[in-house]
Amino acid sequence: MGDLLAEATEHEELRVKGRQMWVELAALMEIACAYTPTAEQIRNHEERARRWGLLYVECFSAADVTTYIHLFVSHVHQFLHEYNSFGKFGNWAAEGLHSAVKYTVLHNSPRAGGTGSNAPAYYALRSHLLDEALAARGLTEPRKLTKKQVTEDAAGKQ
Repeated sequence: MGDLLAEATEHEELRVKGRQMWVELAALMEIACAYTPTAEQIRNHEERARRWGLLYVECFSAADVTTYIHLFVSHVHQFLHEYNSFGKFGNWAAEGLHSAVKYTVLHNSPRAGGTGSNAPAYYALRSHLLDEALAARGLTEPRKLTKKQVTEDAAGKQ
């Protein structure tokens, strides 16, 4: 990809810098996302990322520095020093918080072979969220829904 984007410019110097920028970004990302980068890779990441940031500004402009670029250049090394890996901070943990919603919709909707109405999914989800809210306040025992329970809850509300 770096070659393709680097060749999009007519200026040889910018083309070389562009290619170098993409190659270096790939190398830095590999280190940052490695589950166990070496101690030397971690030590060198800060300086290498700063040099990459300057190269990025040369290829694009300072106005094109996004929050993500700033974080990558200025802060990823802190995570590497403290936690030995940045890859451990993927968003899959946060994504798991809405698993009940995904489960209910996927198992009680037309998409999952239902009858053409989202009502079963809606009522099963509403029932689940109500149970969860009551349990959080200590008013009921937490209930773990199985596929059969979700389906029965939805069918009873139609």
